[in-house]
Amino acid sequence: MEAGYLVEWIRSVDAERLRAKLVKKTEGKQNITERLFKYCNYIPLFFKKSFVFTRHQCKNSRGREDYWAPFAEMQKFRFVGYLLLPLAIHPRGPFIRMWCLIRVMIVMTVCLIGPFYIAVTPYAANLYWIMLAANTSAYLDIYLLLHMGYYNEKGVLITHPKYTAWNYITHSFIVDILAVFPFHLLVLWENPLHSEGHDYITHLITPHLRHCSWHLNGLLQFHRVQELFHYMEGNILKNMDLIRFFKFFPLSMVLINLLSSLIFALNCTYKFYDFPQNDTTSELIVLDTDTNMRYYGYLKCKNGSWLEKSQFGPLTTNPLEVYLVAIYWVTNTILGVGMGDVSAYSEESMYIVVFTILLGRILFAYVFANLATGRAQFSIVMSKYQENLKDLMRFLKREDIDPHWQKKLFLYFEYVWKRTSGVQSQELCQKLNTALMEDTVVFLYEKTLREVPLFENVEKSFIRVIAKHLTQEYFLKGDTVIKSYDIQSNIYIIYRGKVEVLSSYNEMIACMGPGGLFGNIRQVSSGCSSVSIIASRNLDVLVITSETFYGVIKDYPRIKRNMDNLLETVTDYIMPTTIIDEENDSSNVYSENTSAETSNRTVPSQESGSVGESVSQMTPRRSFGSFSATSHLQMEPPKRRTIELKQMLNFCLPYRWFRFALYSDHLVVKITTVAVLLVAYFDVLEILYCFVTQSTNLTLLYCSLLLETVFYFKIFLEFHMAYMDRYGNYVTRFKRIARHYFSNHYKVFWDVIPNLPVELLCFLFKRESRTLVLSILRLIHILRLKYMLDYFRDVNRQLMANLAYNQMLKIVFFLSITVHVFACAWLMTACPLDVCLSNSWVDSFNFTNHEPFHRYAISTYYVVSLATTTGVGDIFPKTMSEVLFSIAVMIISRFLTALIIGDMVTIINLSSRSLVYYEYRIYCLQDFLQNQYLSGHQMEKLWGYVKNLWAQEKGQHIPLMIKDCPYVLRCDIMNVMFGQHLRDSFLFKGINEALLRQLAVRLHRVVFFEGNYIVQDGDIDQNMYFIHSGEVSVLTVHSNLTETQHELLKSHDMFGLAQGLYHGLPHRFSFRAHTKVSILVLNLDSWNHMLKYFPMDKEIIYNRAQTVYVTV
Repeated sequence: MEAGYLVEWIRSVDAERLRAKLVKKTEGKQNITERLFKYCNYIPLFFKKSFVFTRHQCKNSRGREDYWAPFAEMQKFRFVGYLLLPLAIHPRGPFIRMWCLIRVMIVMTVCLIGPFYIAVTPYAANLYWIMLAANTSAYLDIYLLLHMGYYNEKGVLITHPKYTAWNYITHSFIVDILAVFPFHLLVLWENPLHSEGHDYITHLITPHLRHCSWHLNGLLQFHRVQELFHYMEGNILKNMDLIRFFKFFPLSMVLINLLSSLIFALNCTYKFYDFPQNDTTSELIVLDTDTNMRYYGYLKCKNGSWLEKSQFGPLTTNPLEVYLVAIYWVTNTILGVGMGDVSAYSEESMYIVVFTILLGRILFAYVFANLATGRAQFSIVMSKYQENLKDLMRFLKREDIDPHWQKKLFLYFEYVWKRTSGVQSQELCQKLNTALMEDTVVFLYEKTLREVPLFENVEKSFIRVIAKHLTQEYFLKGDTVIKSYDIQSNIYIIYRGKVEVLSSYNEMIACMGPGGLFGNIRQVSSGCSSVSIIASRNLDVLVITSETFYGVIKDYPRIKRNMDNLLETVTDYIMPTTIIDEENDSSNVYSENTSAETSNRTVPSQESGSVGESVSQMTPRRSFGSFSATSHLQMEPPKRRTIELKQMLNFCLPYRWFRFALYSDHLVVKITTVAVLLVAYFDVLEILYCFVTQSTNLTLLYCSLLLETVFYFKIFLEFHMAYMDRYGNYVTRFKRIARHYFSNHYKVFWDVIPNLPVELLCFLFKRESRTLVLSILRLIHILRLKYMLDYFRDVNRQLMANLAYNQMLKIVFFLSITVHVFACAWLMTACPLDVCLSNSWVDSFNFTNHEPFHRYAISTYYVVSLATTTGVGDIFPKTMSEVLFSIAVMIISRFLTALIIGDMVTIINLSSRSLVYYEYRIYCLQDFLQNQYLSGHQMEKLWGYVKNLWAQEKGQHIPLMIKDCPYVLRCDIMNVMFGQHLRDSFLFKGINEALLRQLAVRLHRVVFFEGNYIVQDGDIDQNMYFIHSGEVSVLTVHSNLTETQHELLKSHDMFGLAQGLYHGLPHRFSFRAHTKVSILVLNLDSWNHMLKYFPMDKEIIYNRAQTVYVTV
């Protein structure tokens, strides 16, 4: 009983928040049960999703399928069926994903350890067991892949072991077998002494390179790694930037490791003796337990080798160090850094270096191209939308349109961008198959369509059919959807928001919410509206043409009869099933205009006790007509004055001082956002520098602590920042803003953790260690780097953001931070915590006594020369830790350079995208016309026209976005731009303004350049022409190709009056552009059907035309 009252109460109020909370609690209980069931049945579910038990399925097929029949067809080889498991691995199951990940890690281990094992076998003989385990897993992988299910060309999952095994054998089986085949056994025929039967000591003390190099066939397994990245790139719902960035890291590491091993093995080897040698290199002692012999091994490099001639030769006493130097040299060479501290001296080393250089150029050219291409796809949709909007604004300014209309257009397209991000849902749904598209649009629109009385109890099949024909349009609060006397061919269904229905005298007739239907609802191709429809809220409407609508309902007789009955009482609109009273609706508490409408706006937040806070009541009423709104009109002004007065009084109360809301375009918000970016950048640089150098500069410390207040003020503003909901409305209520902020746990984490004042804990330590502790505790503030990422992400989402400038600024900020981090790390390798080590580069180059900042400057100099492949060579690593760091910097910086090049390509593409697309279309047209054997003279004229059109009009006669405007807005804009030509003409002067507005929208602007013919004598086109700008020559071209110029028409003149009013009348003169001309063309077929709704204006127009014709 109580539950029934609760449901009735929820239905009686507009309490979506309470409904969502109840649903969330219910879902939470269901989730607990589902989780418990999931955990208890994890293993059975894992096997069910991972494997298909083929033999069991055949048994359950009741004799339709025989598991052994396919093996019986193999005759002599039918025994294969006993070698294979009676199951198949699902290609998209969790087991194969987990196994592939394990195999990739094993393959990378083989590819990295294999060459190293060959080079230093005596030193790291225990690596043999790792290689043996890796090869064993490879054999297991081959066996498992014989059972891998696959989808055939018809999309059917094949799971029988015979076919899965054959599919694998015909694809990558041969490569996998070659990768694990024991080729090293072939050495039995070449060197019997080196048979596998020899003992371990014999293998170590005899040359092993030729024998162990046969293990390199394991590198063929690397194709598994590339297949994994290829699979990950095919997932379109993942972030491809990181995948592309890390895709080539494994390949680079394997190549560098292989070449390093080759250089090491060709120049250095172990020599074993029966007695110790007086040598400075490392000593390896091997004991033969059978003979009790002791062997002494020494790493010997050839005289004049690359190691002996380098600076590392006298200092290197360990094979691992020699191997690391080899990696350093190969990395230096393959990346083209050219430090010059290690060089080739032997002939074979020179050949390897030449091969390495060429391989590096080819490899990293491909890496650069791949990464640059991926980055170049950045913000294509946004840049296209932004460029079209800029073309529109530029065109309006050139036409000297009133700023009010410019602002109105900008606000509309900004709102559409915020709602759609430049992509309409209908465009996405069209890419789906028919059934999936119908399911999607039914999910989106069914609830709204059920609110239409006509569709309240219809079958779902009708909803599926009609929903896929719907398109969506958006209107801002106060926009006119339909004006009285507009000629409409569409039917509109309110999807979200409200409209007011006004008579032709601007008197309110009705108010409609979701489910309301209006427009050309009669069964005619187009109709004249007798009412105006005004959006009283931000409005979403579903649009369908009348012809399509009636074409659908003709197959549903009951709906057709209901529609005919409704049309007997209504003419222009049908009220929804549920009507929401305007005066009781509280959505205006949090529904505001879009952000660009005004700037520097502050809205007092509405809380408990203020007007409009209580949950509004909804009065469900059944209606198919209209209702009077006189009381609403009479009560509206007093109500607004009361709200404004109470808001002013509430703001005087102390507890109301901090209950306000700011929009994202407020000046305080903008300044704070930029301040957060700059201070976060300063903090990253200053905190790292102070930690590395242990600087006690109090000026830096006090400045940093003072600037930290910016972050606390930023958190304060988060509680007062109005946010936009999913419907494009700004929420300004303080409690809703706070709840929205805390609901984003990720954002709260990044606001709390990086800003914790943990540096205060340093006072708990002794004075002598306080500086060190302070520098360590402050490292947590480096997480504020996230604010910089958020800034550039948010800025690039803004519609009119300068993407090229933002990308350049982002590159500068993060490139400088990267250099700073590398410089600090390089300084730490030599002077950890400002205590310089002996034999480090600081000590070797006598920088120990220099100031910390001077050492930091030198570190920056070295890192920049290394990262930019300048390779000055005056500073180079001395210790193995410095060598390892230099290798990391060279590799990472090379890939970062590829990303920077990709960003540069992005900037270039953003500035030239429209030109490239225009040229592409022109070249396609040129190829088509050449295939049609168009004459060279005509081709030259065409080529000259398209060049001029781009140079002077950016390839457009009229901006594309004007066509994307709603009908009323498009009429108003075209009327403002070109309507004066109609009003000044003799033919249309003084006619109905509603007709003039709709004639203006049918004017088609065309640009002609000097010498271009507009119309030639004898042409029949049913067009009349208005000269918007420029001059036009009126000519008669004689048979002998001579010309007679009769007149020179100027701006606001017109021609083709009779030809644009009657069908079949030819032009008597030729009209040619004397200068660049902008012509407005009005075709008779585009507006002739409107005259039946304006009979008096039609009579006036044709009487005037007859008068002119008789006079002439």
